[in-house]
Amino acid sequence: MNVNTRYIAACIVLFLHSHALPQTWTPTSSPNKVWQAIAQSADGTKLVAVASGSPGAIYTSTNSGLNWVSNKAPQTAWNFVASSSDGSRLAATIFAGRIYVSTNAGATWTQSAAPTANWWSIASSSDGMQLVAGSEGAGIYRSTNGGIGWARLTNAPIQNYSSLASSTDGQKLLAGARTSGGVYVSSNSGATWNLRTNILINASGWVSVASSWDGKVLIAMGRYAYVSTNSGNTWARQGTSPQSSQDVLTYAAASADGQYLAIAAADIGVYYSTNFGGTWVPTGTGPNSCVSLSANGSRLVAAETGGGIYVLNFPIPMPSIGLIKAVRPVFSDLSIGLNYQLQVSSDLNTWTNEGSAFGATNNIMLYPHCFDVDDWGQLFFRLQVSP
Repeated sequence: MNVNTRYIAACIVLFLHSHALPQTWTPTSSPNKVWQAIAQSADGTKLVAVASGSPGAIYTSTNSGLNWVSNKAPQTAWNFVASSSDGSRLAATIFAGRIYVSTNAGATWTQSAAPTANWWSIASSSDGMQLVAGSEGAGIYRSTNGGIGWARLTNAPIQNYSSLASSTDGQKLLAGARTSGGVYVSSNSGATWNLRTNILINASGWVSVASSWDGKVLIAMGRYAYVSTNSGNTWARQGTSPQSSQDVLTYAAASADGQYLAIAAADIGVYYSTNFGGTWVPTGTGPNSCVSLSANGSRLVAAETGGGIYVLNFPIPMPSIGLIKAVRPVFSDLSIGLNYQLQVSSDLNTWTNEGSAFGATNNIMLYPHCFDVDDWGQLFFRLQVSP
């Protein structure tokens, strides 16, 4: 059989370096407050934090938490805050009050047309125009114009919604219900909702939720952390997720792709995962609430109960390119229409079939796989006509 073999020794293999998670939080210049929620821009440079207490306040930072300023917002019991990806559009809720919005990164605030309610939570699309707010006993409301107008999502069950999350386009929504422990999912901007799990993540307690930007990776934290990688169709308790008390406020955060996740509670502190919740590691002493993640997962921001705000930075591993000694055989003088079986030998005496037989569609064909010569020693190839 007159078949010629040539080799291309240019196989590129990607190696992914691991990294160790730093165990030291850096305190920022924020004051000590009863912080309720923290949000940040995608790059982590713009931060906004809301506090309840006497008095409550809203603080913002434009330099990743190095400096904080108190905004011109009412001093009241702020409960939750959401941010657009660029940090310019903000929305904050007041328990037993109204919803306020800002279009200039918190420099000024405007009371929206949302009704007075016991607002617990709020979530935003990437551009800040699609907003959803959850209440205690009044359902879920939605705005499509950055908070100017609001309408109740009539198909959302009346629950005590402790937390909400949104995809970047506002189409996929996730709601965690306090007291019932249920998690509700919508794939059409809240037009319809489905109870996707009845696992009672935290029956009669708190549930906090977060979402990847595409709405595929979801996390819900109650007494344990549960993760879904299929937009909420199925859920599983992940890896070494710690257990929190039933009546403790919990928090959850996700990176843009959902690979990096964080959870927090007063009794367990802050835990972090770099593999979609497969394993969890503690982040050391310091903060234990209000956890937030930058889009790439490299910046964690969290608060200490009744204390200050902390930042933890670490490098995200980037793929590095390495070359190995490898060959990829190219065969010529093939007969179009015949089937060939590739065989491999290291001594020209014993030959073994490699892969499945393939049909020749050209006189010259490149085999689709590489072979590591360093592992195989001397490597020889031949083709046999296969029936």
